[in-house]
Amino acid sequence: MKPQLAKVLVALTYIACSSLLGCASVYQAPVGKPTAQLSVSSDIMGPTGWLHHLSVQAFDDGSCAPSRYGIRLDYRATTDDDVTSSPLTIVAGEPFTYTARYTDSHYGQNRSCSATGTFTPKANGRYKAILAVEPGVESCNMGLFTVNDGVKIPVKDFSMPRYLCASSKKTSVLNGQAQWTNFRVEVISDYSKKK
Repeated sequence: MKPQLAKVLVALTYIACSSLLGCASVYQAPVGKPTAQLSVSSDIMGPTGWLHHLSVQAFDDGSCAPSRYGIRLDYRATTDDDVTSSPLTIVAGEPFTYTARYTDSHYGQNRSCSATGTFTPKANGRYKAILAVEPGVESCNMGLFTVNDGVKIPVKDFSMPRYLCASSKKTSVLNGQAQWTNFRVEVISDYSKKK
């Protein structure tokens, strides 16, 4: 590929990704409302791909309507095996629904798994959500804990609906079901045979 064409493709990819991410409003707790802190981590069991992504979205409730405070909570990409969000400030005292999505990038394939959970955060509460991803990204499950002085205690009112919330709607995808995307890869030149 010519260097100029490669630069154009990189620029177009950046613009497309920025446009897609920019369409979702950023979640922001209103001033004056009670808040809590939430962090989300992936816990990968088994071998993984070379690039790991974690995104977190907010919804008003189990109907999966986008949160009135914004939908996009966080996005991370890293070559580390496990991914953790920044501490997220969320509104307390009312039901909070969120989806955590882990994606594992391979050559010619992306494997992802998402889970949606709902709970009512308490004012000044500190919470840790863990998205446990099965080996090979076959499925996933999520747990939610309060964190006080390093001790994790399961949140009693945490629940997971049957179907996944994604983008701005309820889907027909079961909560915790893996989704794989396979790309067709075609070798157009075999450099190993050149002298």
